[in-house]
Amino acid sequence: MIFFKTGPSFADITKKLRRLVSILPALRSRTGNRSVEEVLEELRSLQKDHPYWSRRQRELVSIRFYLQQAIWWAENAMVGHAAGVSNYVTLIGYVEEFRRSNEPVILISFNYDTLIERALFSHFDEFSFKDIQDYVRRPTYKLFKLHGSVNWGHPVEDDPRIDIAKGPEQVTNAIIELADSIRFQSDSFVVMEKPSAVCRGYAYVPAISIPVQTKSDFSCPQDWLPPLEQSLEGVTNVLVIGWRGSEEHFLNKAVPVLNKNAELAVSVVSDSAESAQDTHERLRNSGLRPARSYDYLGGFTNFIVSDDVKIFLRRGGNVV
Repeated sequence: MIFFKTGPSFADITKKLRRLVSILPALRSRTGNRSVEEVLEELRSLQKDHPYWSRRQRELVSIRFYLQQAIWWAENAMVGHAAGVSNYVTLIGYVEEFRRSNEPVILISFNYDTLIERALFSHFDEFSFKDIQDYVRRPTYKLFKLHGSVNWGHPVEDDPRIDIAKGPEQVTNAIIELADSIRFQSDSFVVMEKPSAVCRGYAYVPAISIPVQTKSDFSCPQDWLPPLEQSLEGVTNVLVIGWRGSEEHFLNKAVPVLNKNAELAVSVVSDSAESAQDTHERLRNSGLRPARSYDYLGGFTNFIVSDDVKIFLRRGGNVV
């Protein structure tokens, strides 16, 4: 995960989050070829009766704020440099070219950025995302962001220790310092124009999942999950882009539904044959039994600029 590497822009964010400093070396210089997710899993595993537990909660909440701010900065820098052009914008354009009028498209993302939202808005003026239900209310395109989003927040319950009049940076650090005792509404989601600890007169905790190895929770409204399962009914084409298939909590819900379709095809877009095979293997281990499997190698950009995306879409069917 590049967001824990060094660099002036990331350093500007880090220096405002002092509780992050103590764990950054473990995230940047990982021993034994461990992933960031494995390190974060270990950090999170500290038991509540441990004397360091309260300080660890501050560190973990600081990671939420860091990821929120770092990803938002990186996304805006990339969008600005590319003048709004992205692989997602092009992909949605091709989907529209090949999609029959009534065919639904289900978009499932485990990423925190808002690139898919930007892509949809670039094609459809009416696709604004001002309320959490705007993501799933349309019959043609539904976007399920299952691990949260950089512009989502959980409202913090009234707490006299937090003074929102002091501004976002001060409120951010106040929330971090109170991480072991603060209460926030984890079942409530507010969509903001840009990430902030303060919005519309309330304080917010970033509504994103910490990227740990064993993910067991969704950072999205729980009432999305039944419609998600219902939306997967009848899906004939699954397109996997840059996903390793390691979210068991999602697969436990999705696999039984997808397996009902005897004609299911799964296509994996990946950098290499080895990584594509790893994804197929994880999906098989989860119990998924597609009728056909396809690989598109060379990464997302190659999939878009080559004829691969057209080959995939010519197969037709309901796409997820």
